[in-house]
Amino acid sequence: RAIEYIQFFKEKLPEWIHIYLPDTLGPFEIAHSVYGHNIFYDIYDDPSFIHYLLELCTDVYIQVTERLKKIIGEEKKNCYHGHALSRGIYMRNGGTRISEDSATLISPRHIDKFVIPYDEKALKAFGGGFVHFCGKNDYLLASFLNLNEVRAINLGNPEMYNFDITMQKFIEYRKCYFGLWPKEDNEPLEGYIHRMKRATDGGKRGLILHFDEAMFPEYPCQDILQKWRKIMSC
Repeated sequence: RAIEYIQFFKEKLPEWIHIYLPDTLGPFEIAHSVYGHNIFYDIYDDPSFIHYLLELCTDVYIQVTERLKKIIGEEKKNCYHGHALSRGIYMRNGGTRISEDSATLISPRHIDKFVIPYDEKALKAFGGGFVHFCGKNDYLLASFLNLNEVRAINLGNPEMYNFDITMQKFIEYRKCYFGLWPKEDNEPLEGYIHRMKRATDGGKRGLILHFDEAMFPEYPCQDILQKWRKIMSC
């Protein structure tokens, strides 16, 4: 069905609108979807089977991603992706993306054993990529930040994290945060932009922020852009 969708939109859309990979799940997330909740028991009771299952899921991830990228007409080690946001990114040093929501539910030692090695293999097959997960798991975030093949990270629930502390981690590990960040209660537009600037070394690195205009409906989009440019350039 994904191939049918890709082929339809390739035929109907102009070339400047880029088609990208669907929500390709990571190996652990695929294994959870296929095997069910027993995976959380068997990482204790039958770890050798879970490793076997994860090897299969990693191979499937790589094969399916290669097939879809071929249909899209995309080079193996670069890609476009929007992650269901209105504006996307282009990566020229990474050709894929991974979602690992279920990994937030397991312990650090199991993240080390059952998540990171397989994500690393999957990402390495495409020269790297970006990862996404919902929920909050500081150890999982740190593990992805520390993984060479991870180029950027999208947090599904950024409101669960302290923006200043989290952005300093991204800068420390030389990674890019790609996504939305909610405003604070009653925060004015100028205050919001200054907060982004302070936490990102003057707005110079570590951030590709998807601005949600709905947070400030009193401003036209062009006014928001002008204020952003003015504050960030000072």
